[in-house]
Amino acid sequence: MVFRPMKILYFCNLFPDKPGAFERVLMTLGGIMKEQGDILIVVLAGEPAADVAVMLEGAGVRWTVINGWSDGHGREYPWRVCLPGIRLISAEQPDLVAVRFGNELPSVVMCLSLKLSGLWKCKWVWFQDQQICDPVCLVGHVSRIRFLSLFFDHIATVYGGGRQSLLLRNVNPAKVSVVHNGSGEYRPEKSKGWFRKEFGVKNDSAIIVCTSWLIPRKRVDFLLRAFARIIRSCGNDFSKAPTLVIVGDGVERGSLEKIAVELNIDEKVFFLGARNDVRDILHESDVFALTSFAEACANAIIEAMSVALPVVITDVGAAREQVIDGVSGYVVDVNDEDGFAGRLCSLVYDAGLRKRMGTEAFKRWKENFTSLKSAQGHYDIWRKLIDRVG
Repeated sequence: MVFRPMKILYFCNLFPDKPGAFERVLMTLGGIMKEQGDILIVVLAGEPAADVAVMLEGAGVRWTVINGWSDGHGREYPWRVCLPGIRLISAEQPDLVAVRFGNELPSVVMCLSLKLSGLWKCKWVWFQDQQICDPVCLVGHVSRIRFLSLFFDHIATVYGGGRQSLLLRNVNPAKVSVVHNGSGEYRPEKSKGWFRKEFGVKNDSAIIVCTSWLIPRKRVDFLLRAFARIIRSCGNDFSKAPTLVIVGDGVERGSLEKIAVELNIDEKVFFLGARNDVRDILHESDVFALTSFAEACANAIIEAMSVALPVVITDVGAAREQVIDGVSGYVVDVNDEDGFAGRLCSLVYDAGLRKRMGTEAFKRWKENFTSLKSAQGHYDIWRKLIDRVG
């Protein structure tokens, strides 16, 4: 079957400051489309870093920037995308517009403005990349996502639970599919043991790593308290006590550092801030932990799985789709601090268990959460919608 070339305009409200998991999905997607003679234009909130720009160009991905859409620190200004977005769509005349990292109502305004004015008509796809809760009472009929579904041609969620929530909101099942997030395989650029040498971590101290924005939703204070329980269980014997490494920055960093001091664990906790060598740090670690009270399909978990780390995470969003509890890691009730500490402890002091679970985590990543699988999911949705017209 011969397919006609397609042109996609993909609105992604992000600052690509490093080649992270989603950036690699975009590069893989660009490669697939380039091979088919298609065009992918990504709309960003900020200029990509030099290394990301080189990789995007190599994959045949074009990009443009709408300034002021986001400040790059997690604060979004979604209405600022409307007028520039409408002008851009009118100028580029794509076959399909995809929206991710956006807000429903400004996206509907763009869609309706173009359709009603006759400036340009194309297919519209919404990517629901954040956790969506099951509706209560009338929410199923009057929510913003339900309103959006009346005008968009398709909605893709990043986890199965999100799809189920959309169906409970009376969204047409034929218009909803699941495309998990993904991450590429990574070969470490630094020699084994570099982290322990650089930060003075003893060889018999297991390293627990958390890669996360330091914002309220991520609840890193929960992780600090759970870690403190493990440290207290060591009594006066600190020789084999684990080390906690927190990679990331955000508005809560100062308060979290104070909590670590108050809990008397500051000597065993490293706050590294934002880093460009996250995957190298993951390779040096023994266990991954994430304690959010809300997630969809967390890229941080996927990246940990891709380097064969066992994970301990809270039961939110796609947790049980990403991790097989008791096999590739542990999924703990969102408010169970004791249980979280206990699961961490079981991995910290059992290298054999870490190895077995890490192997299973890698296997699960390989089967379900690679960049190629995620990129192909994007492409298949777009191709099907456009061919339905063309």
